[in-house]
Amino acid sequence: MTDQGPSIANLMLDGIHDRNVRTPEIAALFSGLAGNGISHRPVFVEGQKFERAESHIRIANETKAPMHFEMSFRPNMIIPDPKRAEFDIPPHAEMEVGLTLVAPEPLKADLALPLVFDWTASYKLENRARPLERAGEHRIMLQPSFSCSRRATAVKIDGKLDEWKDLSIICAEPQQIHFNPDSWSGTKDGSFRFATAYDDKSLYIAIEATDDKVVAVPTSWPWFQDGVEVRLDARPEPERSAGRGQGEKDNFILIALSPGTTSKDMVFCDQDILPKGTEAICLKTPTGHITEIAIPFSYLDEKQKEEWKAFRLNIAVDDFDGEVGDREKAAQLWWRPDWRTPLSCGGSGTFRRK
Repeated sequence: MTDQGPSIANLMLDGIHDRNVRTPEIAALFSGLAGNGISHRPVFVEGQKFERAESHIRIANETKAPMHFEMSFRPNMIIPDPKRAEFDIPPHAEMEVGLTLVAPEPLKADLALPLVFDWTASYKLENRARPLERAGEHRIMLQPSFSCSRRATAVKIDGKLDEWKDLSIICAEPQQIHFNPDSWSGTKDGSFRFATAYDDKSLYIAIEATDDKVVAVPTSWPWFQDGVEVRLDARPEPERSAGRGQGEKDNFILIALSPGTTSKDMVFCDQDILPKGTEAICLKTPTGHITEIAIPFSYLDEKQKEEWKAFRLNIAVDDFDGEVGDREKAAQLWWRPDWRTPLSCGGSGTFRRK
């Protein structure tokens, strides 16, 4: 009603949903493709250039309803075959699609963009006239293959790098940033480099973080202040590569640390639930902090049910520029996308025993 009189519009009613638009049954359908419902075999690149690879895509229908699935790849420098596909999957069944990836000309692996396909899943329900649909996207990235080299002598876990020749893996451009990405101003503000190695008894990890302002106290969690979070998955394939963050501290281990001036005032979370014999230290330096970790072989062998051959690793460095707990002035810098997020790609950060 206006000063000049009534204003009238006719509203169509076909946009009004029933109060039962989301029932437990529908919720179960819509979660059917969550987690590992869509997965692919990782595409690892040996060397500097990519020409061709074989993989497969797995789609699982974990519901009680028949599913119609359609997928279509977006344009890319790498050509997938097939470019699109559609098929029906019965309840509680799965489908595997063979996938060939070809670069028309040899392509530098680090220049390759993720292959992305859009998908739609339609479910037919007896009590509904129209199928229920869910849509999304799935990313496939070329994964460089990293080597973990053998060393002749053990590493002393003391926060010093004199036993390490080179920390050759550099994270100057994080693949994902949590908290407030705008608070990160570049490599001098926060970055890190690291290396792995092993001897007869342990797997070793060394990390050197650059931080222009170290914010750390011994009374807070690492993710509320400057610190390091290391996640290591030692399960066999395909569980290791397909993992999407489920089962932290069970399927894979989390080692979370905040630096101190000595080992006595650093923060080392949940030591009691880590594999027996695990050692770690995180110490402040004039330019940031240094972390050293040792994980016993027995843990990796137990997870792989044989002598270990590979593991998957991810590292996040928490960089706080304000007060402890102030995430508005903090950035969490991830070497590879967080396994718990949709950006995570299967097999990222895989190291093979050399």
